Amino acid sequence: MAIIGTFTTFFPVLILVGYEAGRPSAKGFVKYPMVFTLIAQLIGISLAFPLFWIPSYIASGGSRGSGGRGYLSTRHMYLSLVPPTVYLTFVLLVLFVPTTSFLWTISAGVLGGPIIVLTFAPLWLFSNDQETHHNNSNGNKWKQNNLQSAHSTLPYAACGIVCFFLWLWLLALVVIPQLGLSPIAIYQELWGDAIVMVKFLTMDGLVIWLSSILVIAYEKNSAALEVIGATCLFGPGTAISLVLAGLQVDDDDDLWDDTTATTKNKSTRIMSDKTKGVLRKNGA
Repeated sequence: MAIIGTFTTFFPVLILVGYEAGRPSAKGFVKYPMVFTLIAQLIGISLAFPLFWIPSYIASGGSRGSGGRGYLSTRHMYLSLVPPTVYLTFVLLVLFVPTTSFLWTISAGVLGGPIIVLTFAPLWLFSNDQETHHNNSNGNKWKQNNLQSAHSTLPYAACGIVCFFLWLWLLALVVIPQLGLSPIAIYQELWGDAIVMVKFLTMDGLVIWLSSILVIAYEKNSAALEVIGATCLFGPGTAISLVLAGLQVDDDDDLWDDTTATTKNKSTRIMSDKTKGVLRKNGA
């Protein structure tokens, strides 16, 4: 139970790390996800995420950045799905393949080895982060903004769906049949009577969940409360994914408003300059 809870909480974090690496304003560990995930493999994601990534994220100004962050390229958005997809594949193998098999040993080794770090390499090698929509004509901007929002939310939506089905599987086949809905029984399973490994996984998942709420609260305070409420209904991974998708739409809308305002200001200045030129000619 602790394994699935922790892993599903980690899925949206992998997408978040990939997304924010593509911001022009990204700094430090946010800009270099391979370095961050390597540290996470060495000391644990529950330590690396709050101690290294979140401070760099705040220093970068969050998803809105400080000074011209621009849109994420569509290619970068979809390449951000590579790490969680690879991670999910080997997590499922660890969960459902017999622990005595060679495949299980390989899968467990992959989850604790450098391959997860290398899944961020496509973001560095193939992602064209200079692709923006600022140069589109005025007639296409509304359409491009809608397409941008659709692309930006799809990876988070896909992650949320996967996490939700894993959460349902956990409740329907593990928690309710074995423990019922007793909070005391669940506490004993995850902490009270649990072995050290289960306690470690429980703490791992709790710290990742709280750290994700901190990131979301930095962007929008009310959204942090939404994560807490949605976790009770849909599980931690789905809750984080849904709220991050919503923040991404808000982020695209803000950038759209900024771009529109900038365009209007430029147009106003151009018209003003033309008017002054006409008045000078008439005065002459």
